[in-house]
Amino acid sequence: MMTRSAKPIKRLEAFLLDLLAWGSVIYAFERILGGSFWISGAWAGLVAMTGLNLYLMAHATTLGKFILDMKVIDKPTGRDLPFFRMLLRETVGKAASGVILMIGFIWIIIDNEAAGWHDKMFHSQVVEIVQLKLPARRSQDDDEFFVQG
Repeated sequence: MMTRSAKPIKRLEAFLLDLLAWGSVIYAFERILGGSFWISGAWAGLVAMTGLNLYLMAHATTLGKFILDMKVIDKPTGRDLPFFRMLLRETVGKAASGVILMIGFIWIIIDNEAAGWHDKMFHSQVVEIVQLKLPARRSQDDDEFFVQG
């Protein structure tokens, strides 16, 4: 498995997928469950998405990043970002990046390493997982068929 630094536009796509997933699941739970049970559908959707995201954070990714084959690594070591740092990056770090006119997120476009403030704070890097495609193996029979025709 090889990785390369994720481009800002792909990171934006992952962020938008995260927002879409959160909104869709919460909306769907609210429409299905409504407010008739002991917990409202919106709360049930929020709990479901929180559980899914905690699971994905344990694997150094978010739902949007997972869909787009991306993950978050510890920049100095190149290993997956540990769960607690991932949790802090996604909560405290992203809140700090967005607090002043979203400058911490805009910084991803400006920075040479495509790192936002939340990446700088937690020494993380978002990378794309590149799948290597090996050439198909051909047998001797294939060559004889094409030669003899």
